[in-house]
Amino acid sequence: MTRRLCVSLTALLCLLAMAGCRVTTDFNAEEFSKAQKIVVTDGGGTERAVLTEETDIEAFVEAVDVSRWRMAEKPADLTPSGSFTLWQEETITALLGEKTAETREICTLQCYEDGDYLTIVTGVVDLTFSIPQETAAYLRSLWA
Repeated sequence: MTRRLCVSLTALLCLLAMAGCRVTTDFNAEEFSKAQKIVVTDGGGTERAVLTEETDIEAFVEAVDVSRWRMAEKPADLTPSGSFTLWQEETITALLGEKTAETREICTLQCYEDGDYLTIVTGVVDLTFSIPQETAAYLRSLWA
């Protein structure tokens, strides 16, 4: 039970990071308050695109439709087909003196060729989700 709770909280934190600093369950365009980028990489490791415009990021978040994802076990025979690495500018605290904000990696969304699955790779725990076919098709189209 504790592991399931920890895994759920980690997934929620990663998804909330996609929406900026405000804690919310509504991932809409108004929630992106910081400069962010999403790096699109194909299965061979070639960078295909970098989404930095707010409208592009909003379209991405809307298209992935997180509300329809379901936690699932990842089949062993899946072949990675591409990934999306999410980056966010860190928050600067005024009390720590002059410091420039650095962009840091939040997590990576790993997609697969065979099946409608997606894994969130956080560096601490990997979470696999079953995603709708139209979401999987949209994600695959970004590096095709």
